[in-house]
Amino acid sequence: MKERDERKKLAPQLMEELEIPASAYLPLCNSTDIWRRVSKTLHDETKVFNTKERCPVIMHFLTRRGEMVNNKKDDPNLDVAEYMHAHFNVGEEPTAVLEGVAEVDENEVQQKQDGEDTDYHSAAENDDDDPLSPDHEMEESIHSTSNVWEGDDGNAQKRGTRVKNFLKDHVGALPSRLSKRVPKMERTRSVSVIDRQTAVQPLVPILEGTRGEKAAEEFDNASVGGSVVSVERSSVMVKDTVVLGALDEGDIDIESIDRAKKYVTGGQVWAEKSASMLEEAKKDLVGQKEIFQLEITSCLSKSNDDLRQEVFIMQMIHYYKSVFAQAKLPLWLKTYRILSTSSSTGLLEFLTDATSLDGLKKSEGYPTEGGLREYFEMVYGGPDSKAFKAAQTNFIQSLAAYAIVSYLLGLKDRHNGNIMIDTRGHLIFIDFGFALGMAPGHEFSMERAPFKLTKEYIEVMGGIGSEPYKEFERLFVAGFEEARKNYQIALGMVEIMMYKSNYPCFSGKRYGGGKALTRFEKRLMLHVPDKQVKRRALKLIRRSKQHLGTYLYDVFQQATNGYAI
Repeated sequence: MKERDERKKLAPQLMEELEIPASAYLPLCNSTDIWRRVSKTLHDETKVFNTKERCPVIMHFLTRRGEMVNNKKDDPNLDVAEYMHAHFNVGEEPTAVLEGVAEVDENEVQQKQDGEDTDYHSAAENDDDDPLSPDHEMEESIHSTSNVWEGDDGNAQKRGTRVKNFLKDHVGALPSRLSKRVPKMERTRSVSVIDRQTAVQPLVPILEGTRGEKAAEEFDNASVGGSVVSVERSSVMVKDTVVLGALDEGDIDIESIDRAKKYVTGGQVWAEKSASMLEEAKKDLVGQKEIFQLEITSCLSKSNDDLRQEVFIMQMIHYYKSVFAQAKLPLWLKTYRILSTSSSTGLLEFLTDATSLDGLKKSEGYPTEGGLREYFEMVYGGPDSKAFKAAQTNFIQSLAAYAIVSYLLGLKDRHNGNIMIDTRGHLIFIDFGFALGMAPGHEFSMERAPFKLTKEYIEVMGGIGSEPYKEFERLFVAGFEEARKNYQIALGMVEIMMYKSNYPCFSGKRYGGGKALTRFEKRLMLHVPDKQVKRRALKLIRRSKQHLGTYLYDVFQQATNGYAI
């Protein structure tokens, strides 16, 4: 790893030299997300964070939306799965094979799903014995010594044929009557094994990102030159026109957002920043016959860091987000995508329109007295203004949600570099290297409070006894009760992940041997009678309030790493 003072100089140069292979895309997406082919790096926008042991890098790429599908017009809203399907030219032959089951009765489908014997396993065994089967061809292709960086077009064509044959055999289209039943079947399959065995808990659907019809309601559509392009948070260039991304300020007026972005994002929200980057990139495209639809995509790259534990904790947070949504509780959690590419490297979704509390407090113009409360009033207006109340509500709903998951999942290392705030007042917790009770200093950790609840946080809510503070208590209790009701799936997820795991939170004499699971179960208070849960939850708040250990840990982090308090 390079010296800290060299990193900022070297990173843009290395990004400029990065070779982009054909059909490259950022893998931080779902199969139903819009297909964005990486065209080039925006190396001048590269940002490096200097830490003692790691070197996180924010990387920005210029990507192209829209591909020619079956020699037809470009589709700027083509998703990843559709692109793969069209790129490998998967035909509809398997449909003919399945025509005989098109009229199958729905009860028969359910019986099959509920455990009726099939010949699937025997067929799979026969395939394993056939060295010429598509599966073996795929395996041979995957383990081939050639790679995407080599210019061997002949081998690439052969591999493409193998992939095409594999997809034709395994990813064919279903008959229409069966395909309509797939969502219902998938909903049943998604129930946890624990649920199917005990039949105690109702299904808690895991929330997914929005596209299609719902996305059309949430995001703007741009029509330029006959093309309708869905525009999300990032701005999009359609031919020569830049379409600004969705701002979505909600109940907070644009003037308040304009004031907030000076402290949070350095003067531009992501819609404006990405538009500026597109205009700059446009200068390098002069002379090209067609610019297509262009968009900026970004990610955070981490090295010397094992992100597998973070992926698991984010899955748990995503589950609790779904639990709160199912109960119709206004608790706010930000889930973002994390991809572990090895035991020491990985990619994370770039969080837009947000900064760490450390960055906020160090920003120019941040109030020297009054802390977060003064910042809220300075940016969103007086306590009686609509914008202030909306931002305060956002703060309370996110604080209560993260307080619950921080306690249940034992999240530690909660200094102001690991807690973010966005332009609308939401808190966002990041960096879960210390979880399930694992803490810096271990037995000597200063973070003894159930969760972080500082004097500043209480002041933003209006002080102890105020109506907003009582709302925080109500949300915390209600959310904790819902999390407790849905304990089976959560315990199952932890138990599955800890099996033969080398994650730090499950390893060693302090956390291994099932200790993490036992402590997690204890925090769920399953032994406590239901009528006593509210009193116990309120006691957690009282224990966390202005805890001395929380303050001392912030002081320690300020002295050792320079994080603002």
